[in-house]
Amino acid sequence: MHTTLKTLVLATALTLPLAAQAGTWTIDGDQSVVTFGSVKQTTTGEAHTFSGVSGEVDAAGKATLSVDVKSLETNIDIRNERMLKYVLESEKHPAATFAGQLDMDALKDLKTGALMTYDLEGTLTIAGTAVDVEAPVVVTRLASDKVMVASDGFVMLDADEFNLAPGIEKLRELASLDSIDLAVPLSFRLVYNEK
Repeated sequence: MHTTLKTLVLATALTLPLAAQAGTWTIDGDQSVVTFGSVKQTTTGEAHTFSGVSGEVDAAGKATLSVDVKSLETNIDIRNERMLKYVLESEKHPAATFAGQLDMDALKDLKTGALMTYDLEGTLTIAGTAVDVEAPVVVTRLASDKVMVASDGFVMLDADEFNLAPGIEKLRELASLDSIDLAVPLSFRLVYNEK
């Protein structure tokens, strides 16, 4: 469940190719998404998404990402409500955020149609708890003024690190489940346009 948060943080990595240009790059919210998985009862896996993703990378390589946690979609209304209330505490913490610094020099020679891998480092904050994270990303230049940043595989998050375990335990109790894993796989696709 907490994986969604980390997923959001990693999504900021998409801003990397933008650094190669002199301007500011902003996330295209219609083409960007953060996805995370959850496993209940040991063997039942499900995928969930956040569609409310925004952020930018400035000319100096400062990257910021914000995920509107209320854009959560688990495909079950009552689960959406419970996750927002007990795990993400959306009334108190309406967004999960990521902040990092990109190496613009590493991206400046990326040509249209080409891709590169990059290790993104920064601070991810979910439900008020900040954790330093590192995730491998793939940056693809789609056009001179458009880049896509995506996770290179899954990013595994530990709900305990973000103090989300009590909320997940509450979900387990309400749903009368034997277990909900605290390890959450996260992935993301972020598209950036030059401003």
